[in-house]
Amino acid sequence: MKKNLYKILFSITFILVASFGIFTVFHHSNIVKAQSVTANLSGYAWSSNIGWISFATSTQNVNGVQIYSSGTTTGYAWSSNIGWIKFGGLSGFPVVSGSGTTAADAHYDASTGLMTGWARACAGTANGDCSLMTSRTGGWDGWISLSGKAVDNSNYGVKLDGSHSYAWGSDVVGWIDFNKVTVNNLCANPTYSCNSDNTGEINSCTGATTLCQTGYACFPASGRCAFKSSMSVNTFTISPNTVNAYSATTTTGGNCNLSWTLTSPDASTSCAIYRGTSASVFYPTYPTIINNNSSTTDSRVQNETTYKFVCGEMATNNPAILISSSTPKYATCYINPISKEVN
Repeated sequence: MKKNLYKILFSITFILVASFGIFTVFHHSNIVKAQSVTANLSGYAWSSNIGWISFATSTQNVNGVQIYSSGTTTGYAWSSNIGWIKFGGLSGFPVVSGSGTTAADAHYDASTGLMTGWARACAGTANGDCSLMTSRTGGWDGWISLSGKAVDNSNYGVKLDGSHSYAWGSDVVGWIDFNKVTVNNLCANPTYSCNSDNTGEINSCTGATTLCQTGYACFPASGRCAFKSSMSVNTFTISPNTVNAYSATTTTGGNCNLSWTLTSPDASTSCAIYRGTSASVFYPTYPTIINNNSSTTDSRVQNETTYKFVCGEMATNNPAILISSSTPKYATCYINPISKEVN
């Protein structure tokens, strides 16, 4: 048995060397382009027959094995003994009655960590490079089952959670242990944007749109759904609206008293007062927020100043960032002209 195995491995190695130049040209084909890559695999699987199988993404300048938002799994792993092992883009899957296998490409279920379907060692194909799905002569076809039933009717299958779980690659490859293969989540911190009518948020990684619940809307500044409040500024006034400029020598004047009333105030919405045309918040001071009728004073005003009062949904509870806003109201504090005697 060992002599036959060595002969098979020798023949495989020869085929790989002869076909590697062709393989490097074609191996980027059949890549899924309509979906987003959400994860990739790294680490090593182990077979007592062929040794380590590398899932390193930089192996031989190949992008490794990638997982898409649908669970579709594509790419290549590498064995120094049998060469490339292909995931995805396969056909002509083995159908064995009672085997419990799934006649389909490799698929990853993110909710369970389980893999189903098939991978294939390209050395088991006719050209030795997976460009054709016809099996090579000699009895070994390179197919690797990712889940199914063993001859003793027990279940087996790959589960990418760090546990010892197995794929089966016939007598040549044998059992493959995936306990050192890791799923790298590429979507742990996705960004979001709003859809065209602001009724839902789009996940930058998966491309999926999640519609906002009733009473919510998507706000472009954050790209997320948030409560759409009806609160707005009812009145915004300054009294008196004309004051003497503040003077450091007399310490008088320059106090502009601002007051406001709100329409439909609620605790989930916030308001802020901006001084002048700049984006800096005059009032309130973080983390205080405005959500009721009140007033404040801007003291030591030296120049004519316009204030903007606006309400909206705050990002990270910071009044400097209102991710949506009602129509703002403005009020201006005027300064009495100062006469100066001219000699």
